[in-house]
Amino acid sequence: MATENSKAITPVLDEELLCRSVADTDDHHGCDPKGNLLWVGNSAFNDPDQKPSVDRASLRDGGPQSTRFAPEHGVVIIGTGEVRGISTVIPYTVKGDPLPAHVVDVLHAPEDQNYSHALVETAPHAASRGTFKKLKEALSRLATARGWAYPPASRVKRHQELTPWRHPEVTPVADQSV
Repeated sequence: MATENSKAITPVLDEELLCRSVADTDDHHGCDPKGNLLWVGNSAFNDPDQKPSVDRASLRDGGPQSTRFAPEHGVVIIGTGEVRGISTVIPYTVKGDPLPAHVVDVLHAPEDQNYSHALVETAPHAASRGTFKKLKEALSRLATARGWAYPPASRVKRHQELTPWRHPEVTPVADQSV
């Protein structure tokens, strides 16, 4: 969808779905003994700048599947309105007194090769690791509640007899990589 004239930054609406590529590692997801995916780990939202990147599903060429950084990655879906509703990112003073909660927002941040790119940011910026951890925990809970649009490849290969759960709001594209 990105064309020469479509490089403009546009508002991210509360109704929009956001996609996040999740590496196929044990700290990024958890399973029961049968291999059913149960949760998305906090580390799935790690980011060196403490601004996790997501793709706006409505702008992503190829659908959520194309959000993957690698073929073995999974993809989770979260809602923009849900992200903006996070109220648990509360910093504390050195004495342990709570400060006002950070405001969480999703801002369109197009890249040269990915017009759908957006960032989950806090205002003020989540400068401490503890504050950022609270954001990652909240994002993890949202992603776990919605489930996987595409499970990580190792879970599909290990448990081909199980039908992977698909997110009802996302129509999967035929996946040739798994």
